[in-house]
Amino acid sequence: IVHCPGYEAGESSVAAAARPIEGRRADYGFIDSVEDEIRRRRAEDIGYGIRDTWIDPRNVVEEEALTTLEGVNTRVTELAAVQEQDTQDIYGVMEDTQGRQTEIFQRGHLATALGEIRALQAREQARAGAPEGASSST
Repeated sequence: IVHCPGYEAGESSVAAAARPIEGRRADYGFIDSVEDEIRRRRAEDIGYGIRDTWIDPRNVVEEEALTTLEGVNTRVTELAAVQEQDTQDIYGVMEDTQGRQTEIFQRGHLATALGEIRALQAREQARAGAPEGASSST
């Protein structure tokens, strides 16, 4: 049997722990500082720079959730504005394209009409007996 300070011969460790230590006073003050450190670290882990250990982190998380919701709403509003601008840009491109397409069709019709006019002029000259290149209007 090994004799250690604070233990009696044949005494269990449970009995020794329950018995007050003579000449020594138990100081458990470090536990409070450890608990404070744990609370402080929990608050810092949330990431909001909280230093006061009396602030309940659950309240902070709820506030952050509201801030996040506001951020989401802001982003949705911004995306809607961008989409509206893109839509207006697309309508502008479509109008330009339709205008160009109309111009191309009109040029095609004009070319066809000019071709028909020239053909009619050639027939008229042939019928009148005039040589083909003698037309006064060119």
